[in-house]
Amino acid sequence: MAFTHLHTDHTGVGFVPDRGQALHKAFPRADYLVAGAEWGPFWRGEIKVGAPSWDGFMVPMSRVLREFGDGDEVWPSVTALITPGHSPGHTTYVVSASRGRRILVLGDAFHTPAQLTHPEWPSGPDVDVEGVLKARRTLLDQLLAPRTYAFAFHFGDQAFGRVVRDAAGDVQWRPVPSRALLPSPVRLS
Repeated sequence: MAFTHLHTDHTGVGFVPDRGQALHKAFPRADYLVAGAEWGPFWRGEIKVGAPSWDGFMVPMSRVLREFGDGDEVWPSVTALITPGHSPGHTTYVVSASRGRRILVLGDAFHTPAQLTHPEWPSGPDVDVEGVLKARRTLLDQLLAPRTYAFAFHFGDQAFGRVVRDAAGDVQWRPVPSRALLPSPVRLS
């Protein structure tokens, strides 16, 4: 599991209790990865907004995590692009495929499609608004490249798409139809 950042809505059910209530990885065979620039400030308690449970996530994560840096290949064909601002080490993942195709996993660099058109619109939990603006400029340049798609967690039923320029030259989100191939790997009830 490669975490984009350590806010509770993105760490989710990373760890689950066994019958004795001891916490274990929800995905036992998975690597648990997070940018070093993200882990450090959360581990030192410098970041409070959106932080996951100390005992329910941070402590068990400290035992299994694998840290990485900007530009590192975290898995074959998956590269980390550190895009700080929303959080100190917020990470976008660039997944490269055949024939120059790629998809950017945006995390919370953008919370709504409207922020693609208006990157100056911040989000409440951003810890560094200037950092977010810089990250968004970098991402928009990449998203406008040919054969580039994106996955945006908070875009609801339009999570997959492309960034294009309309006739007036404004940046717009163009959703790409998608469907679930497998059921959720973890039952949440």
